[in-house]
Amino acid sequence: MLEDRIFSHLSMTAEERYNFFFQNNKELFNQVPLQYIASMLGMTPETFSRIRRKAIS
Repeated sequence: MLEDRIFSHLSMTAEERYNFFFQNNKELFNQVPLQYIASMLGMTPETFSRIRRKAIS
């Protein structure tokens, strides 16, 4: 799992990481503060918010 996470940070864009994580962990978005998810995905909360807003609309 750690290997997959490292690989995704190196090979995927921030938007691709968000989409992949959202598809596989939808329930976490309601249970964990979004700033923690942003940190885990290796992006700032501002970038996370921008990507999330774009994905929702």
